Amino acid sequence: MAQAEVGARGHAAGTAVPGAGEAVGRPPRATDGPISPWAFAGVAVASFGGPLALAALAAPGLAADAAESAGLAMLAAAVVFTAPLAIWLRYSRHIHNAGGLYSFVEAAAGRRVALAQAAIWTFSYGLYIVYTTVQIVYDLLPQVIPGERQYQPALALMIPVALAAVMIAGRAATLIVLGLMAAGQLVLAGILDGVTLANISTPASTFRAGAPAGDLAKVSAQTSLLYICGSLPLFLGGELAAPVRTIRRGVTGAFLITALVIVLEIGRASCRERV
Repeated sequence: MAQAEVGARGHAAGTAVPGAGEAVGRPPRATDGPISPWAFAGVAVASFGGPLALAALAAPGLAADAAESAGLAMLAAAVVFTAPLAIWLRYSRHIHNAGGLYSFVEAAAGRRVALAQAAIWTFSYGLYIVYTTVQIVYDLLPQVIPGERQYQPALALMIPVALAAVMIAGRAATLIVLGLMAAGQLVLAGILDGVTLANISTPASTFRAGAPAGDLAKVSAQTSLLYICGSLPLFLGGELAAPVRTIRRGVTGAFLITALVIVLEIGRASCRERV
């Protein structure tokens, strides 16, 4: 959810940028200095949806229709997603300013379409943040912390307040929180996968084409959408000292790490089902 805040800032910033006189690709007039490549990498990892959240919650459910070839479906999904990833990286070579998503849409479709799109996304992100908080408190947390139910009203209020506080605290605070979240999820996911795979061999059949071709294709396409929020780091291009190189390395590396975690998690889930 924190990555949605970052995206919302980029989209909202885009509505304020048109006419500012900055050419596409020109760095903004920033006073905080450039973001370090490591901080950008943390944002990139978190923006891909949180590897642990994707691996533990989303991927297993999507792979259920092709359970016999779940591992293969996850690999295929990663390959499918390289197409939009390549487009993003190509755009990032030319557009890296303070305009957020607005700048990308303006370059592709013109100023009027960009203004309309920025307004729609600003509104939709507001709804998304409200919905996500409720989903976490009332749907997700009770599955892992049953005693949390008595604190649901308080958490439903505290989570958005905490997010707002982090964003108001400034860019440095936001980057630190996102970086800690990204690192924590990767470490925890790595431990869970490592412990399980060290004791149980991953079934080779999960990486074979055992499921019907139609189900395999559908699951691969659906799972590839899990990576869609990986576009959010591109909106920070104007705050990087070397945007082209940093974006290419950071986004590509975060995607590969996230895809690896998801594939390992699917193997881990398959192991549990066969034991």
